[in-house]
Amino acid sequence: MTRIVQAASCCFHRDCGPQGLLDEKRHPAVSTILVRFGSSPTIRFLTYGFGMLRDDGFSNEYVLFYGYCILGKYPGMWYAFVVTIRPEMESKAMNPVNSRPKIQRELMLSILLAMLSVAFVLLTPSARVFGATVKLETIKIDIPSSEGEPSSFHPADSDTNWRLVMSEAISYLAGWQQGTNPMTHAIRAAYLWQVGEWYRYDAALEVPLCWSPSLPVEGEAEAQIVLNDPEFTIAECGSVFVDPGATAQEADGTPLAVDTVFTLDGMPVEEIIPSLEALGSEYLITYSAQPAGGGTITVTRIITVEDTQPPVIEPAPIQTFGLFEFGYRDFVIHWELWPAYYHVHEISCHADWAHIDSGTALDACGLDGPVDYWEDVIVTVTLLNDYLQVQQDEYGNDIILGLEEFTQYPGLYRLDYRVTDAAGNTGVYEAAEYMRYVEVLDNTLVPFVGGYALPVAEAVALIEAVSLVPEITEEHNDLPAGTVISQMPAGGAEAPCGSVVHLRVSLGPCFVPDLSGMTLTEAEAALEASGYILGAVDTAPSVQAEGTVVAQSPFAGEPVSCGAAINVTLSEGACLMPSVVG
Repeated sequence: MTRIVQAASCCFHRDCGPQGLLDEKRHPAVSTILVRFGSSPTIRFLTYGFGMLRDDGFSNEYVLFYGYCILGKYPGMWYAFVVTIRPEMESKAMNPVNSRPKIQRELMLSILLAMLSVAFVLLTPSARVFGATVKLETIKIDIPSSEGEPSSFHPADSDTNWRLVMSEAISYLAGWQQGTNPMTHAIRAAYLWQVGEWYRYDAALEVPLCWSPSLPVEGEAEAQIVLNDPEFTIAECGSVFVDPGATAQEADGTPLAVDTVFTLDGMPVEEIIPSLEALGSEYLITYSAQPAGGGTITVTRIITVEDTQPPVIEPAPIQTFGLFEFGYRDFVIHWELWPAYYHVHEISCHADWAHIDSGTALDACGLDGPVDYWEDVIVTVTLLNDYLQVQQDEYGNDIILGLEEFTQYPGLYRLDYRVTDAAGNTGVYEAAEYMRYVEVLDNTLVPFVGGYALPVAEAVALIEAVSLVPEITEEHNDLPAGTVISQMPAGGAEAPCGSVVHLRVSLGPCFVPDLSGMTLTEAEAALEASGYILGAVDTAPSVQAEGTVVAQSPFAGEPVSCGAAINVTLSEGACLMPSVVG
């Protein structure tokens, strides 16, 4: 059959003129503005439309959802809800982590109210409100006839308690969008929810008018269940979710036990765990109670898991012990600018800051607990002047150096830390007593390498690590070969970066060499190479070649102190037997 109803549309033109803003509720990207239009006794749903709002202060905003007029929240007045999105916030509105669930809910609500507006509208033929004309239109709505008697409960009333709450209405509307629920039933479900949720069944009326609003008679009490907190709640990822619960009571005020059921995507779950894995999920909590008069009263809450908190950056306190080899010098407080004072870390030129600095960037939103983003922290190094103010170049730009290179240039620096987590939240290091001012000195400390039998390779590495240059002289010594005998400058002394450190390196203990058969020149060279000097030189007849060593003292192989004199005897040549014949 075809039923003719009347619908009205609000005039948004300047001539209609909103009489002022009564209320305003804002989302990070979406704003819902409640505009007062005037008074009218009975109209509840007026219109559904789409378009630009160019007057009365609404320029520079454009409609994301649909606008509609609604009466009833404040009796005797007309109102218009205009849901818009501000252009400068458009990027955040599209953020799938932070904004998607709320935008989807508001879009669903807008569609719901849009369908209502074409149905049950005008009870008076015309109205005029503070100069704003309500234009009447005739709309044809086809309502198919129903075969057979319907159930006494509306099909959207899933808990059959003669009450249609928002979640039930939206769920039934979704079924209509999917083609499983009749449009007329869906419109009626939305209407019953909006006008007060309670309804009754009249078998004398045709579908869907057989379900009509049934508000409690004034002064008449009945069993009820209410949420302790708002219907839509955000559970912060990484936190412990505490269910606000609901309260139920009989008509006489006697408390009723409330049963609670958690569901996710229609499947029951034991609890809500706001972890990284659940980010963006929407849980439904259904509270129900059983009044003595029969039936079930229910109410629902939607919990959305979101991550809105950035990681907390905490640079670790620097312990001086064990960090000298990397160039750490001291931790001092600068009082020169009293009453302001600054904590400053002093480091040598060319210090290895990567081995000195450490910390945490903990984010509570992780899979199995907090996650540390310290490895992803970005450090900005800014050059300061003597007054700890940012230095700028000739073009007025802050002088910023790379983290790997700033220790090459003596000066005073501030290190700023920032990091972004998986949800796009950016955290920065902030503290009342900032702990990352760093002064790079123009000198370094000479490492202790001499006199400890330290292998020369390790000594060279330590010296080069603090930007000093090793220079090696080798000599025999009682220390093992290849170890450092002494150094100059001494360990712990301050030295300019790039200066030389002299190292005496041992060739090992001295042993008297075997000089037999050597000429005097060869023997002297061998003794010098072994750490000795040539002592007394004698001669003696010998069958060995003249001028070669035939004896030495001490003997070869004896452990004689380095530097001792070794005496030698040279051959005078063989003795010839004179002729004695005759």
